[in-house]
Amino acid sequence: MTFVTGARHHWLDRVINEAFFPFFAIVFQIPPEVVAIGNFIYFLPDGCAHLNIRFSLGRFVMCINSPQYHRIHHSTQPEHFDKNFASLLPLWDIVFGTAWRPGKDEFPRTGLANGDKPRSVWEGIVWPFRGLLHTRARDVSRPGSVLLNAGG
Repeated sequence: MTFVTGARHHWLDRVINEAFFPFFAIVFQIPPEVVAIGNFIYFLPDGCAHLNIRFSLGRFVMCINSPQYHRIHHSTQPEHFDKNFASLLPLWDIVFGTAWRPGKDEFPRTGLANGDKPRSVWEGIVWPFRGLLHTRARDVSRPGSVLLNAGG
């Protein structure tokens, strides 16, 4: 976990952001200077969230993304799975029920819990989608599934 890790998002994340961000800037007539400042403000918490340091915001830990808050997202502990996705504001994790308030000295071990990892560039590209086929197949085979009933 380093500062550089913050810039290592899935390739599709960048495509989606680049496609929609200019659209909103045009629709809401946001001046280019504000867009530039906004990008910088967004970059700091998102990049710094991946620093491998013990840094606590104390009572403000749920106000803005920080190394302590976001480390939970990369934790190997099962209770932390699917938690703290926010790249800027933990408010979104709170709204969608994915927030985990880290304890005062909580600094869990990070990595992949089962030690599994992509072995090639291609696997790295499709890695985030590896469970979709299995999940969809399981949903289709489940009695009363919405997918089963969608056709009739």
